[in-house]
Amino acid sequence: MQGLRPSPRLELDATILRDAIVCTQYPEHQDTLWTIHHLATCTRDDGRLQDAEKLQRETLVIRRRILGPEHPDTLGSMEELAVILDMLHRYTEAAKLYRRTIEVQRRILGPDHPVTASTNTIWPATLLLAAGVTKR
Repeated sequence: MQGLRPSPRLELDATILRDAIVCTQYPEHQDTLWTIHHLATCTRDDGRLQDAEKLQRETLVIRRRILGPEHPDTLGSMEELAVILDMLHRYTEAAKLYRRTIEVQRRILGPDHPVTASTNTIWPATLLLAAGVTKR
C-alpha cells in the first residue's frame, strides 16, 4: 500500500464522513458509529492503516459498551479491525480477533449466515500467517 496516492474519491468520501462526525450532537448514536466505521474503511482503503485502526478501535469500544459484545454491529467492527490488523502484518493479534468474532457469529448468527461464511473464508489464512507457516 505504500507509495500509492490517495484516490480523490476516497479523500472526498473521507472528508464528508469526517465532517458528519464533527457536526453531530450525538457521538455515540448508532448512525454516528456507522459513519465512523465507514470512515475507518475509507481510511483503510486509502492506505492509512494506523489511522483506520485507531478509528475502528474507538468504534468497537463504544459499540461493545452500548450495543453489547454480541450485537451484529459490534461483530462487524471486530471483523473490520481484524482485517486492518492483518493488513498491518499483525497476524497473531488479527487471528485472535478473527477467532473471537467467528465464535460469536456462529453462535448468534448461525454457521450458515452469509456474514459468518465471509469471516470463515478470511481467517484461516491469517492463522497460518500467525503460525509462521506461510509468507505473504
